[in-house]
Amino acid sequence: MQRNYDKEKVYDERISPLMAQILNICRAEGIPMVATFYIQSADVNADGARLYCTSRICPPDNTPPHFYAISECAVSGGERPMVAAFAVMTGAPGNVH
Repeated sequence: MQRNYDKEKVYDERISPLMAQILNICRAEGIPMVATFYIQSADVNADGARLYCTSRICPPDNTPPHFYAISECAVSGGERPMVAAFAVMTGAPGNVH
């Protein structure tokens, strides 16, 4: 991990407004999502911890089981490690891309 890493201003000014739009759309449409951003290294953060910003939407009637595991890991800032493998399925069953 990089030392002296500080992207809080970039996140606040450029990413946060876009995330607000994405979150509004996902909430309105019931789209599950997880997004996490590593913003600041521990040596820069006044609290002495790495700074993350994580957003998640897990609609109870439309969230795949693996989203809960991914979001828990993201919310913990990686402190609860997990191992995951993913395959994206499209088209007919068995088509893995």
